[in-house]
Amino acid sequence: MQGIKSRKFDSSNRLDCLESILYDWFMRLRELVRGLAIQSGRDDAELRKLIQERGKVYPAYLRYRELEEIISQKNERLSITSSLMLNAPVLKTKEGDAFAAFKRSRIVEEESESLLPEFKELSDFPLWKVIREIVRQTPEMQIISLEHTLKTFGVLVSRAAIESALETHKDEFNITRQGRKKFVALKGA
Repeated sequence: MQGIKSRKFDSSNRLDCLESILYDWFMRLRELVRGLAIQSGRDDAELRKLIQERGKVYPAYLRYRELEEIISQKNERLSITSSLMLNAPVLKTKEGDAFAAFKRSRIVEEESESLLPEFKELSDFPLWKVIREIVRQTPEMQIISLEHTLKTFGVLVSRAAIESALETHKDEFNITRQGRKKFVALKGA
């Protein structure tokens, strides 16, 4: 009989122990679920605020990207025109020579920050971009004159290279013919 009693006692202990373990597990699970619910509520509220804030700053972000693109284009154009000016032949005008006029245009107040362009050789720039900056200065230009102008600025170029650059970048240039003469202008100018 004692064996039966001890077995009952052991199984009763085991059941009590199992019940205690299950109760502890259930209580932890309940706390976990409660914590997850609280965290989800906080995250949802914070996410809504962040989405609203993003909606408010998005126009400024778009403007920032537009300005970055404009600054990049202007900086590249300044680099090309500066390189052209550095390679320009000395020509006397009312304002003095071309390089002196360029230097005068670069004078800034001491307090302001000067954004100096990156000085490169003209050969470092794609030919079509150099052509674009030269043609930008005239309503239209005969291609043979363009070739002579490029050579005057020290760009070693052939007529075929010019024709190829213009043909490749049709979206930038408008090419017209008058008899045997070919003229180039910027599109939209």
